[in-house]
Amino acid sequence: MILNKYFILLLVPFLLFSCKKKPKKSLEELPTQVTVFEKETYLQSKLDSQAILSINSFGNQIDSAVYQLEIDSISKTILKQKDKETFHTKSGNLYIIEEYGGGEYPVKGDVIEVKVETTTLDGKNVFSTTQLKQNLQFILGVGQVVPAWDEVFLNVQEGSKFQIVAPSAMSYGSKGIIRSIAPNTILKYDIIFEKIIQPKNTASKDQPQLKIKENNKESQQKDALPVSIKKPDTKKK
Repeated sequence: MILNKYFILLLVPFLLFSCKKKPKKSLEELPTQVTVFEKETYLQSKLDSQAILSINSFGNQIDSAVYQLEIDSISKTILKQKDKETFHTKSGNLYIIEEYGGGEYPVKGDVIEVKVETTTLDGKNVFSTTQLKQNLQFILGVGQVVPAWDEVFLNVQEGSKFQIVAPSAMSYGSKGIIRSIAPNTILKYDIIFEKIIQPKNTASKDQPQLKIKENNKESQQKDALPVSIKKPDTKKK
């Protein structure tokens, strides 16, 4: 009887440990070079050639002076959140993990579903999936989303809750979006990584994504999407 009690006591911790969420990868294992946030290293962030290609393909113009000022501004803001686990990529994107998910890490070509709320660094609301009453879907790594997302999502597990703080060059750059996002705006994305809904082998680059209803209430929000999505053709054939 005593042995049975000891067995149960040993079994419970084992079961709890075995059911624990999959541990995150080490920094060295992540597909995008990542560094734990320190102001000194973050201020040295520079856009590498691959990131520049991504930004140029998204239609942004890079102003290196503006970029460095934004890196400094972001670092000062993040220093006020010392209690959160924070990382930054080689391109200057900064992300903060609030809750680690237990799923897989996505790869380029995966179709991903997320909830997101986009704000400026000073808290001004820009866009939220709650406004559309549906989650956002996109193909990772093909330029459907801002460069910050294509880079950071590779380092985040499915099911995670996290923030991305991106320099303007990694979002909407010097152009911004008329009536929604001013040029050279640092954006913060609060994201819930719901799931990988389609593996890369079956994803199509031309697959239609988030459908936007053409009505007056939602037309004011169309230009504020945090992604580059082709609007569906609503003309009658």
